[in-house]
Amino acid sequence: MSILAEQFNNPIPFQPQGGLAQASSSREMEEVKGQIFMAKQFPRNVFQAEQRVLDTCKRPALAQVAMYQYPRGGQRVTGPSIRLAEAIAQNWGNLHSRTRAT
Repeated sequence: MSILAEQFNNPIPFQPQGGLAQASSSREMEEVKGQIFMAKQFPRNVFQAEQRVLDTCKRPALAQVAMYQYPRGGQRVTGPSIRLAEAIAQNWGNLHSRTRAT
């Protein structure tokens, strides 16, 4: 059994917490279990995902915002933009991302 599976199958050691923190932790654990289940049910086809990404990158609207550039120290800094990362994530599948305030 993998380490990840063991973490989800073994009970969490008791840690005194407030009811809200405990409910939040429990909810997050169930969300992760659900995501793992869905990923196993619908595995990613890497070749299809790559083709979808390439097809998406051919769209002129995305091509216009897929790269950034700005001057820095007498040179131009360029690279892929967050819009390109969003397009890749959308087409890759079985991917979840979020930010959380600390």
